[in-house]
Amino acid sequence: MPETSLSLSDVVPQLRVDLKLSEAGQGAGDQTLTVQDPVSGMSIGLRGFEMSIARMLNGKRTVDEVIQSAAQVGLPLSVDSLAGFIRKLRTLGWLVEGAQKAVPTPGSMWEPRAEWDEEVRRTFQVALKDARAERFKEAKEALDGLLAQQTDLKEANELLGWVQERMEADKSGGRLPAFTDLYAEVERGWFAEGDRQSKANAKASSSAEASSPGVARTSGGGMKKAVIAVVVLGVVGGAAVLVPLPYQARATFELVPSAVTSVSVDRSGHLARVSVTEGVWVEKGATIATYDGAGAKTQLQDFDARLAVAQKKVTAASAPNKKAAELKKKVDKLAGDEKKAEAALEKEKARAKGKKTPALTKAEKKVASAQAEFAKANKALEVASANPAKDAAEKELAAVTAQRDAARAQSEATPLVAPASGFVVGLLAKDGSEVQAGTPVCRLEDWHTLTVKLTPASGEALKAGQKVTLTVEGKSVRTTIDKLDGKLAEATLDNTRGGYKNGAKGEARIDVGGRSLLNRL
Repeated sequence: MPETSLSLSDVVPQLRVDLKLSEAGQGAGDQTLTVQDPVSGMSIGLRGFEMSIARMLNGKRTVDEVIQSAAQVGLPLSVDSLAGFIRKLRTLGWLVEGAQKAVPTPGSMWEPRAEWDEEVRRTFQVALKDARAERFKEAKEALDGLLAQQTDLKEANELLGWVQERMEADKSGGRLPAFTDLYAEVERGWFAEGDRQSKANAKASSSAEASSPGVARTSGGGMKKAVIAVVVLGVVGGAAVLVPLPYQARATFELVPSAVTSVSVDRSGHLARVSVTEGVWVEKGATIATYDGAGAKTQLQDFDARLAVAQKKVTAASAPNKKAAELKKKVDKLAGDEKKAEAALEKEKARAKGKKTPALTKAEKKVASAQAEFAKANKALEVASANPAKDAAEKELAAVTAQRDAARAQSEATPLVAPASGFVVGLLAKDGSEVQAGTPVCRLEDWHTLTVKLTPASGEALKAGQKVTLTVEGKSVRTTIDKLDGKLAEATLDNTRGGYKNGAKGEARIDVGGRSLLNRL
């Protein structure tokens, strides 16, 4: 396979399987891992998502298959960037070349991993893609649903921690670097590696040309461009080199839904039937799932019977307490005695005018005695009034009432309907599923209108209003840039006939006006 270019049908090379990989929490794959080459002895740091791409290089997949697999986990890999990544690995000597064979070694990072069932794998991929796209709420909902069924999934727990850390940072105003920014920075490094190798090849070529008679050398490695410029100047004249000619900038693109709506259940209960399947189109207001009303009605009858029993227990435990009533009268009388004693004390204080008299001392003792008698009687009243049986009966009544109300709501529950139109993606619910209020069911993605995410090649600058030609599955499609997001750009694409695949990637050409021959050289 040529090092300078790839096509979608090319088969990717195979990564060596004897490399040693350090252990680290993966999250969304933004952490740096250490990879040791046992042959050269060198240790190189790579991001987790780089190793995810590297694992796809098995010598069997095509370039297109690798790009599509990367897209499923939120990695916007293009043909050019994959070529740059492969060049980087080839430079490190990590690819199996020629007749070499990749043989696993004990303790290598390529030992077999535990297999997930299809539903778990698909749900995790959806969550990972959402997390990397900063759709943190959707990612958390999917991971919570996954971990509710299988709590020991290490990768899911690590990703959930990564998502929660960013959600908390967003709330506090201390936003963490976006995964897409990190990916773009690393991707530029792959392109830079390709440029470096190209310059090295050009330098070697220039050295060879310099040894030929009649060819003048130029400083700065620009001999080839200088020769071309001289030829052009001689043929068309110096002024012609400055005339702007039509020019198209290069970019890569990804097609994503124009709208994504999360669907969650609005009440707890059991779903009798899920009316949709993965990938189908539903209109706004269409039924997504229905609750088990029949089962709830049967439960409601049982709760009504239990409620009657609980109410009888409360009534029986609330019978008059004669002892408490007598003590209450005594407490009221002692409270009056205490007030009289305190009033008498105030009068004696006024008569004594600051002196300690026998009458004052006697009044103080009466107040203290009255307070003590009141406290003693009040404590006895509290003990006599305590009614554990009544408390337990009232607690039971409250619990049964709540259960009865929930069963009634379930029996009368209206179907869960689509809040928007779209294709069903990431369906998590099944017939008979028990759900809690807020449990995610699926997402609705509108693919009828697709958003074109454009990433310009290094050195290219795009503007709103520029015309774009996309190459989608071998077809040329025209659209216009609607808006810019930093260096990235967005356009829209009509897909009402369903001719374009959501998540598709490819190359784009953008009409940016004119550039002179001299500028292009």
